[in-house]
Amino acid sequence: MNLTFDAVLRQKDMCMVESRLSQLATLLPDMANKLERMRVDILYSLLQDLEGVSSKLLLLRELMPGVNVSQFVTKWPSIVLECDEDTITRRFQLMREQLPGLRVERLLEEEPLLFKADIPLLLSNIKRVLPHANPLQILASQPQMVLDMASAGLDSALDVEGFGNHAEHKQD
Repeated sequence: MNLTFDAVLRQKDMCMVESRLSQLATLLPDMANKLERMRVDILYSLLQDLEGVSSKLLLLRELMPGVNVSQFVTKWPSIVLECDEDTITRRFQLMREQLPGLRVERLLEEEPLLFKADIPLLLSNIKRVLPHANPLQILASQPQMVLDMASAGLDSALDVEGFGNHAEHKQD
């Protein structure tokens, strides 16, 4: 009898998971074909908070008119997992202030990691490398080319291999 009870519970759990997967696919149709290959921790987090994901998707649609938000979140699901609504809103406001005249939503559509970037540092680096160029124009024309690993919040390949500034400080 215990075995039957366990089987019923497993069946109920499977039905609930299938229902949540269906809801997620409805919210993010671009993700539907990728659910089977998605990292389990990301998929689990998305399924745990469908209401929060839905709310953040509505906010992103408002902040990114004309952008396929489903495709954007499918490429970069951490935006709805790691950021609350206030953080998303504040970051968009800040980016619009720091990048006057540029369509922030289009930049993010091309290079989502700009969302985490230190924009003043990024513009300063562009100016340093290309002193006679307009940093905003360079960023607008090639957002994926100007974002270095450190600006995106990632470890530099040089640091990982022991040649960057990080490595020098570790040896002291």
